[in-house]
Amino acid sequence: MRLADMIREDKNQYFDEFRKALAQATPFEISPEVGRIAGQIGRSSAAKVAEIMPFCRVPFKSAWFEWRGVSADFLPAGPKYDPQKPDRFGVLFSADGDDHSRATAVFAWGTRGIGVNVCPFAAMMDWSESPHIPDFARITSVDDSLKHYRKTGTFKNDSDEDIKAIINRGTLIANPMMLKFWKDMLLASGGRKLPINLTQTWADDINGEPGFAEALLAVINSRNLVAITPDTTDLTKLNRARAKRGKPPMLQFRKVTVSLSRSATARASQRGDSAMPLHTVRGHFKVRKSGIYWWSPYWRGDASVGVVSRTGYTVKP
Repeated sequence: MRLADMIREDKNQYFDEFRKALAQATPFEISPEVGRIAGQIGRSSAAKVAEIMPFCRVPFKSAWFEWRGVSADFLPAGPKYDPQKPDRFGVLFSADGDDHSRATAVFAWGTRGIGVNVCPFAAMMDWSESPHIPDFARITSVDDSLKHYRKTGTFKNDSDEDIKAIINRGTLIANPMMLKFWKDMLLASGGRKLPINLTQTWADDINGEPGFAEALLAVINSRNLVAITPDTTDLTKLNRARAKRGKPPMLQFRKVTVSLSRSATARASQRGDSAMPLHTVRGHFKVRKSGIYWWSPYWRGDASVGVVSRTGYTVKP
């Protein structure tokens, strides 16, 4: 079962507002190859990430994306096995503005044998031409965030200005769909500030996911890379049976997969090497005034004798 359907069946009172929003969102399932490309973006330099971010847009006013595992699963050296590591992860984007260039992102996950959870923190993101994140909304200042990047070694070869260009476009905030949770937590603490170890645990729960979620949007907004296909499974009978059991209907997802443009496929074929299956050496984004494009200059081989996934991309010539 997909994570969105699991959450909608859950009875946790603190997830009520999130469940209502999820029921109204357009759902997408991210295929592993798209996740790997998003992971590649996350490993780019801060300057390249900052260059790509202005092209991020949420495809609908409200959109839910989910994938198997967590973002670290799409990195070359994934995390060691953890029995409590989520099996599925997802993000709900609620967009602002006519062009959907600003959004609040709420993260959730499901772990086999444990259940589902929604993070008390969310992310405020601004990809507009003139980004602005109010200082009062920031949990940590821009300078403190920069110090964190330097401490962890993230973007260690980039300038402070390039890193700040990323920081200035987003911040963690209290999850606006879990206000009852925050209210009860503050009442339980007697109105005092919540323990730093508790809030840090919540922040750690989604460490790396906001950047990965933005990278997914970059992939989806690429002009020549992905194919988005609706799930045509007929859920009528299944949902009728679920309704009789008092369960919400299952959502109809759209699948996001990699689909090379004809020009990219033609370039691959022209390179020859007919004895070798078509394979990819490396891909990257090119930024143009008209948008962002996925560029695959290192394709070799012949698709007619097969496709080899060296970096895990499933290619559809």
